[in-house]
Amino acid sequence: MHAGVFVTGTDTGVGKTVVACALVRGLRARGIDVGVMKPCETGVGADGPLDAIRLARAGGDPDPLEQVCPQRFALPAAPSVAAEHEGRHVDLEGIAHTFNRMPRSFLCYT
Repeated sequence: MHAGVFVTGTDTGVGKTVVACALVRGLRARGIDVGVMKPCETGVGADGPLDAIRLARAGGDPDPLEQVCPQRFALPAAPSVAAEHEGRHVDLEGIAHTFNRMPRSFLCYT
């Protein structure tokens, strides 16, 4: 059974990644096996999904980055807007499938 925390905010740059990383580190310090997931990341450039990478590092996450961050979009906007800009859609079923396949407790962040 998964237990989870979902960190959300109303804008970019408001500290969601900082809070999520702190929570992950705190849980791990208490011996809790924590997996991480950033379902969608926007504003992704050539260096990849930087927030998801930070989150995975905080969690010591061995999962492939494709599982940690299954949806990535270049435009720094809301996921639905960024997806539409690329002629794509946010694949909620795919995100749910990825989440359900992960074996540990989770801190989910978007």
